[in-house]
Amino acid sequence: ALIAPFFKTSSDISGNQSQIFWSSDGWKRGFQSNNITSVKYSSYDIVDSMLNLLADKSRFPFMEKIIVTGHSAGAQFTGLYAAASPIEDEVDGVDIEYVVANSQYFFYPGPERWNAGSSQFTVPTGCNNYTDWPYGTSDPTNYLSRFDANTIETRYINRKVTFLLGTLDILTNGSLNPSD
Repeated sequence: ALIAPFFKTSSDISGNQSQIFWSSDGWKRGFQSNNITSVKYSSYDIVDSMLNLLADKSRFPFMEKIIVTGHSAGAQFTGLYAAASPIEDEVDGVDIEYVVANSQYFFYPGPERWNAGSSQFTVPTGCNNYTDWPYGTSDPTNYLSRFDANTIETRYINRKVTFLLGTLDILTNGSLNPSD
């Protein structure tokens, strides 16, 4: 089975705000939906529900493995979801893996960041908020606030996450990198 969710943004709903939609960064980062109804959904809650259905042996008795994957913005979603979701604690008998293909941004389980100048991991100085979600566990979303930082970091380290990186399909001049 191949399932490809479409997380709508405000530009996709044609003014019909009764539909569920997210900000352009919000769906990737597990933020709450922006719809006008009182019920808000994290994009991660949506995928948790989908994976719970797929892992239900009464519905799919032969399901052995689920691979969550994405490219570019979808890869950012996949990598962050791998750190955030408790789904592997909720399902039995199904192996879950994550394939992150050409993500521009990465979650770091700890305060150290790669320093290209020194070719080592160091704790940055003079860079506020560098450990805020989605780059770290500070300032968590509603979805993440259910878990402490250690749980999120340990969960991520213990997951089966594969990173695929290409060089010819994305801009490589650094213009897409965040300045914060």
